[in-house]
Amino acid sequence: AAVLGNPFDFDVLTGAAGRRWGIEVDEAARRVARALELAGQSRLVESLGGGGKYVFCHNKIREAIDVRMSEELRLELHRCVGLALEESERAESRVFDLAHHFTRGGDTDRSVAYCLRAGEISLDRYAQREALGFFATTQRGLEIMNAGSERDAMERRLCERRGEAERMLGRYEEALRAYARAE
Repeated sequence: AAVLGNPFDFDVLTGAAGRRWGIEVDEAARRVARALELAGQSRLVESLGGGGKYVFCHNKIREAIDVRMSEELRLELHRCVGLALEESERAESRVFDLAHHFTRGGDTDRSVAYCLRAGEISLDRYAQREALGFFATTQRGLEIMNAGSERDAMERRLCERRGEAERMLGRYEEALRAYARAE
């Protein structure tokens, strides 16, 4: 639950736990429910009144758990969370979370796709600086991806959208360079 953030969803936690433990969803749900019950009794987490949302009683609890995790485990858990989110019914509305978890989980292909989409959504919402942050992460991922037509198409799309963000911020030289790379 610590890598999910605060608050977190029972369903996403169950999906990630099932993947991590290699068990069926029903068994994962039973185990997660029991763990949350015990954590609740210990005043570590509490339910947000139904709907399957939970919150750590204090963010320092979540941070303490997260900081004690090995980097290898953290990577694996972020990938498991990303895959659980991807399979959820609300995946399209969770693009920012997907970008975060696949980036933190080291899944380059998915990170690139979701960061590019998150950047485009940010740009459409006139959040140019946020968009440029997502585009920078996308670019770093593209640099380590294997060459191919899909990668090239994504890079062109990235450059076009980066140029648009730079233009909207009044940084015309950067915009021209980005547009030139798109051609």
